[in-house]
Amino acid sequence: MKADFTGGHLFHLAATGCVLNDLYREAGALGIELKGVRVIAAGGFDTATWRSTGIGYSVEVSSDAPADQLAHLLEVVDQVAEIPQAIRAGATVRRVGLAPPSRPKRWPAPIDAHLAALGGCRGLGACPGP
Repeated sequence: MKADFTGGHLFHLAATGCVLNDLYREAGALGIELKGVRVIAAGGFDTATWRSTGIGYSVEVSSDAPADQLAHLLEVVDQVAEIPQAIRAGATVRRVGLAPPSRPKRWPAPIDAHLAALGGCRGLGACPGP
């Protein structure tokens, strides 16, 4: 099976999503107005062990703030972004449950049925019925 989006991509997305979020949060705290931000990640995995070969990210910022303020913002975010910190520190990930997951006795109704019951589809074409 070939997937265009894998858990490895999600791993990188988590790191860059955190950086993106923290850029806006820290910019607000520093009084810096951001017009737009793009965070791009690259990295890989050793497919024999699935150990990450590392994540590199770059940031493009659109702002009228002076370059030194933006450089300071990037330094702050690089220090406080929680997910990159956790990845840098390393973590043990292990399954702690001894039993397989249990299944509910009755599965909930499909989301379309819930939306229809609430009168909610409003032309989305996803709900059953008229």
